[in-house]
Amino acid sequence: MNNQEICRFVNSKDIRKYLADINYSFTPAEAAWLVYQCRDATLAAKYDAWEKIIATMPDQSLDSLHLYKPYESIHKVISDFIAMKKKATEMFLEEAPNAFHQYSLIYYDGSRDYDNSMLYSSYEKCFKQLKLDLSEEDDDTTSRCIRRSEIDCFYNITAYYNKKGEIMDVVIPADYGVLDWNLLDFFRDLWFHFPAPFKKGDIIYDPIKHHRSACEDLLVMECCTPMLYEKDGRSHTDSSDMNVWGYFQDEETGTIFHEVTWNYMDFEYFPEEQLTGKKRILKALSNLMKEKIDIGLFIHAYHLIMLEETKNDLMPHGWYTDEGMKLAGIWEEKNYN
Repeated sequence: MNNQEICRFVNSKDIRKYLADINYSFTPAEAAWLVYQCRDATLAAKYDAWEKIIATMPDQSLDSLHLYKPYESIHKVISDFIAMKKKATEMFLEEAPNAFHQYSLIYYDGSRDYDNSMLYSSYEKCFKQLKLDLSEEDDDTTSRCIRRSEIDCFYNITAYYNKKGEIMDVVIPADYGVLDWNLLDFFRDLWFHFPAPFKKGDIIYDPIKHHRSACEDLLVMECCTPMLYEKDGRSHTDSSDMNVWGYFQDEETGTIFHEVTWNYMDFEYFPEEQLTGKKRILKALSNLMKEKIDIGLFIHAYHLIMLEETKNDLMPHGWYTDEGMKLAGIWEEKNYN
């Protein structure tokens, strides 16, 4: 499996292009992790990629304080992980007299509603409903799932689908007793420092979170872990530390605050043309951090933008006639033409 093929599994289009442009050489563990965390690869596509890694890339041992134990062979880990997922899928599809299925849409905020879901006596009947919904345009959902449960059993197995009806993942609790807890957590316990193209002051965002959340989730970046890796020397941590941090903006008030978030490998450049309204403050902050403007000009820009947007928020748009607005002395043709 060559570097260009591995880049396909990088979620961020900007980091994907950057790694391809510099012809970044992936280790087998890095390649396997990228396949694992890829958002748009089906489970079948991940199997193919993992098997190709085993067939074409050298083996590698792994040891980390966050791993349950040292692993002598990434090839064996990948093989065992595939077997575990296939076993979970087999159990999910298994028919049983006491089994029932529920189908649910997964909304942008990650919520789902099983309480109002019809109970299906077989997977085929439940999947048929899923396929019927696939033909309908639904802008309020991103994906779908089917949950398999059994009467008198606390645990359930859930399969996740994309809008084509393809299985993206099958999740089964380790409490079932047939899976390995440590293997389930293996990829989450890894950490890598892939190079990224971002610089201090860049305005970046996670497109998926931006789409799902009421919060804009835009970040004026101060730093990310690859930029500090050579300085702090970290070599033993897990993927939750693949962080990026900087300044966010409260969508309603426009207030700027500092925060850390995860995972920098999912972030992309935010389109500058979409920096409108209060978000213009982020552009000013970006240029301040890049030392293109001084703090005085930034403060003037911040207050001016906030005043303009507060004025726009207070203007009674659509509440009164143009004549009424003129009589009240607040008519501004430039705002209402």
